Amino acid sequence: MKTGPLFLALLLILPLLTLACAKEEDDGGSGSSGLKLDRDGDGKRRYPWGPDFDDDNDAATQEVLGGRDVNDADSTIQTSLNVGTFTAGTNVAVGQGPRGIDSADFNNDGNIDVATADQNTDTVSVMLGDGMGGLGTASAISLTNSGYTVCACDTNNDGKIDLVVGKGGGLSVLLGNGNGTFGAEIPDTNVTQSVVWVVAADFNGDDNLDLAVVDSNGGSSYFVRCLLGVGDGTFTLGDTLTASASCNGLSVGDLNGDTNLDIVAYQSIASNSGAYGVALGNGNGTFGTLSYTAVSVYASWGHLAQLNSDANLDLVIGSAINTGVLVLLGNGNGTFGAPTTVSGVATTNEIRAADMNGDGNLDLVVAAQSDGVGIALGSASGTFGTFSNTSVGTGEFALTVCDLNNDNKWDVVCANISGDDVGILIGD
Repeated sequence: MKTGPLFLALLLILPLLTLACAKEEDDGGSGSSGLKLDRDGDGKRRYPWGPDFDDDNDAATQEVLGGRDVNDADSTIQTSLNVGTFTAGTNVAVGQGPRGIDSADFNNDGNIDVATADQNTDTVSVMLGDGMGGLGTASAISLTNSGYTVCACDTNNDGKIDLVVGKGGGLSVLLGNGNGTFGAEIPDTNVTQSVVWVVAADFNGDDNLDLAVVDSNGGSSYFVRCLLGVGDGTFTLGDTLTASASCNGLSVGDLNGDTNLDIVAYQSIASNSGAYGVALGNGNGTFGTLSYTAVSVYASWGHLAQLNSDANLDLVIGSAINTGVLVLLGNGNGTFGAPTTVSGVATTNEIRAADMNGDGNLDLVVAAQSDGVGIALGSASGTFGTFSNTSVGTGEFALTVCDLNNDNKWDVVCANISGDDVGILIGD
């Protein structure tokens, strides 16, 4: 996840897209936590979604969704999936107005669990997975304000998944106990506006997770901020970028091949008008100015992934108003080519990319609200077929792609903002 009125949620699934935390601990790092957070059996600790920081030459691909780096040659996910087909799971009730979602193993039992940020009940809902495709009854954690977005990651290097929650009036950290429960929210004092998007990554190379957030007053004041992790669950304020009006979300990845993480921010202007802004990273937690490029849609959601056979990150942009999604192939220098449109969905909310049919190409997965969950199968050239849509509830708003039943096939869990529940699609 993930936003305010039309706010989005970020960066695969592979936590969405999660959007984005990935990190290797070959030497064990925090005790045995490397194995506890290793979900594809390659001995590497990974966070739910986002960039790949394990220096395995896949840093440019930045594609980690549901805790797995789908571009790693050693990843076994999706080796036998049938052409992107799914079986509906059992929906689980959560708090009212869930608009953010993320997945990870909260209790270290080897099964994926799920959390949502619930806007209308000021809660985070936590559901533990049974490893067979089901989620248990949601447990509610109270927040001091509306929940907009949630990011599951390890903020204090103890090998236990924590929750970072963007909410009305700020940001909070809920430290994980390693058994599926979490401590009370710890407010972050660096951000006082409403946080509508959170991405976790190591921006300055100190092996502590940092945060990139979008915060807004819901009017004319929008910022992209980098919060530098201390390693104990707290953060100091790093670089602050002034974003254009109506910035609802961001993505993180190495856009120009210098191994530094860059930022892409999304701007919604009018019904047929928007932009994406690129700020190149310096590798120390600071960034250049956001430089915007106009697009012909109300750009409210986006995702970075390696969609074709080159080593460059590509960009997908969705709209809460316009139909279809835009695909822009990366040039490898921080710029992108002209957009093409993938049709088959009306408006789109959160977007992720993952190989849903096991053919080695990334596909697009969107929470399309009025159209359900949409999947467009991809090709090696970065082109896509028409979206095929499946309803999983009412108001599909945010999603995470993960393996709920441990069969090495991607599943989808979607936060239904109008139905007050999460819907499940189990990959066949």
